[in-house]
Amino acid sequence: MTLLPVYDSRGSVSGWYEEDRLYSLQGNVIGWLRTDGVYSIGGNHVGWLERGHFWDSHGCVVAWTPEASGGPAKPGRAGLPGRPGKGGTPGRPGFSGRMGRPGLSSAWSNKNWSTYLR
Repeated sequence: MTLLPVYDSRGSVSGWYEEDRLYSLQGNVIGWLRTDGVYSIGGNHVGWLERGHFWDSHGCVVAWTPEASGGPAKPGRAGLPGRPGKGGTPGRPGFSGRMGRPGLSSAWSNKNWSTYLR
């Protein structure tokens, strides 16, 4: 599979995703996707992936994919950096229970890609 870009509120690539894994700009696994749930590297539920947006626990958008629809107004996309080599995939953690889903907002989160996935 190919790493796909994740954009921030400024339109810059802030990370990557592929299948069930979320990556840093450097190609290290920093989180997981499980159904529509987003989990930290340690298995804590931190939000949702829906309609191409990564939503935080308050219903605000942290980042978005090229397939995103709806949500907050998006800037133009910056140039795509070279895709990094992927680091080894760590063992999957036990996943925590999911938090209650808030209503989805059209606002940007105050979190960035790396703080979202901690």
